[in-house]
Amino acid sequence: MKKLITQLGPILAGGVGGFVAMQLASGPAPAPGAAVVDDPQTLAVAPAPAQPVGVARLDTADAERLRALEARVDDGLAEIEQSVQDAEERRDPFSPEREQTVEEYTAEMTERWRDTLARHEGDVVDPVFAEDASASFAADFDEVLEHTDIEFLGVDCRSTSCTASIEWGSFGAAQQGFENLLHHDYEKNCATEIYLPEPEDRDAPYEARVLFTCDPT
Repeated sequence: MKKLITQLGPILAGGVGGFVAMQLASGPAPAPGAAVVDDPQTLAVAPAPAQPVGVARLDTADAERLRALEARVDDGLAEIEQSVQDAEERRDPFSPEREQTVEEYTAEMTERWRDTLARHEGDVVDPVFAEDASASFAADFDEVLEHTDIEFLGVDCRSTSCTASIEWGSFGAAQQGFENLLHHDYEKNCATEIYLPEPEDRDAPYEARVLFTCDPT
């Protein structure tokens, strides 16, 4: 049985040449104008000329912008996927990845708090501010002690910030009572911060420092 190969010559698409060959098992005679090759079992048929195909062209600048946009989309999808994965791990209390994330977060927050306190301690003492603020916070903590079970250990003021050292009977007491310190109506106009890392012994007396960053005006 003879084999018929239809050759669809170069296909022009935006200046790119292509070649397609399709082999069919066939018995009918070739179409008029077929060129017979040396192999008596193979015929080559030239089809009618194809109609020109209109293809939009991109100049180099447009192509670069398109590739850059595709890269940004890919990066954005990757970030979203990672965020979803991280959120799922945090929701799973038994996930080893979540436990590691909490440990890393705690270490980061502890280091940040130490740096914050170090900046306060490294600040120069403004005698006028320090004396006035110390007296003000001492009076404030007299009020706090009336409805909060803590021990006031003292206050340290510099030029625009103060720290108050306090102690609770246990870590659990600190967790229950620290909001009273944050939301108290202090005389000075200051931002109030406190950090309560979990101790090894939750039942032992728990000491912490409250940081007051005050408006110099």
